[in-house]
Amino acid sequence: PHVGIYADDDLVNQGLFAVWNAGLLCQNIDASFEGLPIALDTSLLGLLAPGVYDELFPTSQPIAIVTRPAKPPIGSVVGAYDLNIDVSELGTDFYAELDGRQARLMRVDLAIEAGVDVNFDGTTGGLGIEVALGGDNVSAEVTYNELTPEANEQVADQLVGLVDSLVGPLLGDALGDLAFDIPAFEGFGLQEVSIEPAGSAGDRLGLYGALGPVPYTSAGCGEGGCDSGAGCEDTGCSSGRVPVRLAFIGFALVLAGLRRR
Repeated sequence: PHVGIYADDDLVNQGLFAVWNAGLLCQNIDASFEGLPIALDTSLLGLLAPGVYDELFPTSQPIAIVTRPAKPPIGSVVGAYDLNIDVSELGTDFYAELDGRQARLMRVDLAIEAGVDVNFDGTTGGLGIEVALGGDNVSAEVTYNELTPEANEQVADQLVGLVDSLVGPLLGDALGDLAFDIPAFEGFGLQEVSIEPAGSAGDRLGLYGALGPVPYTSAGCGEGGCDSGAGCEDTGCSSGRVPVRLAFIGFALVLAGLRRR
């Protein structure tokens, strides 16, 4: 490779902290959210605990899911993916209208072991992120449920199987904000990118790139600029996605200042 950059676990986790602190994992998911393969209404409660919520919601009505991560994710370069991330206490609140008001039905804390791969398209210059999760790498615990506490075990068990359907599209949409295009300069730029463990103990993140003539030109934010979105106000989250992009760019600049291979 023409360029090599090393980052240790501490630097990687500083970047993940910045992403968490900027509100990337704070999301409000309702019926307007696109990409979910299941209906976001009270029929979902029937999947989590059959028959338990029928008396409370005799007719179907919309629900909202709000994620509030209590702790920042922790990353490691040792594992099957470019970056292996542990997310603990990903608070997931379920809201619906009850007795004429929006009520929090329950809160489930999720623990997820996710894999992150960085993909680079040499024809367009696009650098994106792909997330893998689900299966045995997910656990759930109901930490708040005043209405139907008898359903806690059912809800936790069933929600684990639905994490791929619910959280997968959410993470894909959120992490799409971290995707960006690498600019080229007079037809010269980055041709390929590879990421692998580096260092004598394999505990450093190694990013390697090849430079040369490329078919793409330059890119950046469109005419509308970077979009903004609401996060949540507590547990380390601020309001908006613009700080996420700035945090990621700052993280990349710090990486660029590290020693070259």
